[in-house]
Amino acid sequence: MNLIVYTAAFGNTDPLQEPETTAGARFVCFTDQPLTSKQWEIVRMPRQEAPTRASRVLKLNPHRLFPGADASLWMDACFSLRTPVEQLLAQYPESITAFLHRDRSRIVDEAHEIARIGKAKPVAVFRQLATYQAAGFDTAENPMRALSCNGVILRRHTPEIAALNEAWTREIEQHTLRDQMSLDYVAWRQGVTIGRWPGTHATCPHFEHRYFKRPVNDF
Repeated sequence: MNLIVYTAAFGNTDPLQEPETTAGARFVCFTDQPLTSKQWEIVRMPRQEAPTRASRVLKLNPHRLFPGADASLWMDACFSLRTPVEQLLAQYPESITAFLHRDRSRIVDEAHEIARIGKAKPVAVFRQLATYQAAGFDTAENPMRALSCNGVILRRHTPEIAALNEAWTREIEQHTLRDQMSLDYVAWRQGVTIGRWPGTHATCPHFEHRYFKRPVNDF
């Protein structure tokens, strides 16, 4: 089975984390920084003027990056893998698996937090929220019960997931870069069930997470 673990490190961000296991998979890091690694295959890219946007395009489209892969695991660069990918695939049968958000279950609340901490322009994030609610998603009558947190995403490379990736990318292009605002909406529109990692970033046994000290942000 052709399995890919991949990440991106653009801009003046934190150091790349080395995995605890590389069994059975190819590890690829896309970067515009002078990084070196004994375990990641480093793919050099030109300096990115919009590092967050560049990272999102890669994050959302493993089917384009690795057309011959059977499955891929995206990890934000602040994560390290503890469990072999083959084991994760056996343990989590859904076509896509992501974390549940630790603090929130609705994009209504996520939009307010994004605006509060300056991760997107308020007018843009509330316009995005209004668009989704007009379609019937996360309304007072139909509130969300689970919000995805997308630091680690396992995807099987099926036509269904390729279509989800493309639809998700269109949302990022049309609205904000905050992918936690759009993944659950796209999955809802396409009838895709998202599997869940156990616990949170801090407690999940499959990954080690270190908080960014130097977060990179652009609109």
